Amino acid sequence: MEILEWINENIVWGIPVLILFAGSGIIFTIRTRCLQVLHFPTIIKRTLLTKQPEADGKKVSPFRTLTAALGATVGTGNIIAIGSAIAFGGAGAIFWMWISALLGMATSF
Repeated sequence: MEILEWINENIVWGIPVLILFAGSGIIFTIRTRCLQVLHFPTIIKRTLLTKQPEADGKKVSPFRTLTAALGATVGTGNIIAIGSAIAFGGAGAIFWMWISALLGMATSF
């Protein structure tokens, strides 16, 4: 049982997993040529600034598609996690959440 606690504390919630997550995000960002940052204006233009289709019930608007995809990806657990991170880590937690989000976006492509 002690070895499982050691693995949990030192590997699962330690530096090796942090390096794995950050490293994979950096590798995917390089491989996609920083797609999540360079194409951000295009994404905003196509989802938020396009003309909404007629309300005939046959077409789904780009904004509805975006919100459905974000709701499925983010989930309610991340909303609670952000509040907890700010409560325990302070305002500096917001900076690191943005950095991890930028690196994590590359893994979804």
